[in-house]
Amino acid sequence: MQILNSDSNKYKYGGHELDGETGNYDYGARYYSPAFSRFLTPDWAAKPITVPYADFGNPQSLNLYSYTKNNPTTFGDPDGHFVQNDQKKQPPPIPQYEYKPPPKSAFEQKIANFLNGKGWRTNSEAAAADAQDRAAWDKAHPFMPYPELKIGIVTPTGGVGSGAAETEETLSRLGTSKESAARLGRKAAEAEEKLGVHGVSSTAGNPRGPASSASRSAVEGQFTVHNTPTKSDPLHRTIELPKPVTQAIADIFNKIFGR
Repeated sequence: MQILNSDSNKYKYGGHELDGETGNYDYGARYYSPAFSRFLTPDWAAKPITVPYADFGNPQSLNLYSYTKNNPTTFGDPDGHFVQNDQKKQPPPIPQYEYKPPPKSAFEQKIANFLNGKGWRTNSEAAAADAQDRAAWDKAHPFMPYPELKIGIVTPTGGVGSGAAETEETLSRLGTSKESAARLGRKAAEAEEKLGVHGVSSTAGNPRGPASSASRSAVEGQFTVHNTPTKSDPLHRTIELPKPVTQAIADIFNKIFGR
């Protein structure tokens, strides 16, 4: 014998529509399964909070799948979000705290500053040294801006031709001691006779000995850099210097290269 259900009313338990294909009730925000006596998806809120529609004084409300806090004889759920006829509504959101890493130790500060070219100093020592350095520069060169250095790990490129490189380079010049205005002027004059550019040599590749380095953008903040490849160094660069090379120019050049 076959029993036929002739009831055409789709709105049943709680006044919600019963989906005949799945056997679940459509509560609007989510579906309720009478077979499992729970919602099929966790509760959610338009404004993200830790536990939506929770009453922290009632552990039953912390289950985001439960129906009316597991108390259907007392409460109802009109839309799949909150409990109807409950005196306690949505509590305020739990305060969200932004994580702040603990301050670096003096040793960690010294390592970071050393890698950034600021010497083996703590942050306060590096700031004091930078302020002293800037004051000395302003006193010695009142009409020249302080040369800002950009220090980092970059990948040299090997394009040929003249003009600025399309990507950042690190320029290295042999030697680590300060260069005098007389020496820079002499080297620039020699380069002008050979290359037609009054400047000094550097390379965007690996230097062949002890050298001081600076980013190309830092150098070009004060001087023009020409791509002048040679047979022995396809990444040869010439840093053009003004005529004459004064002590002020030498100070800027040495400052940029950290000499």
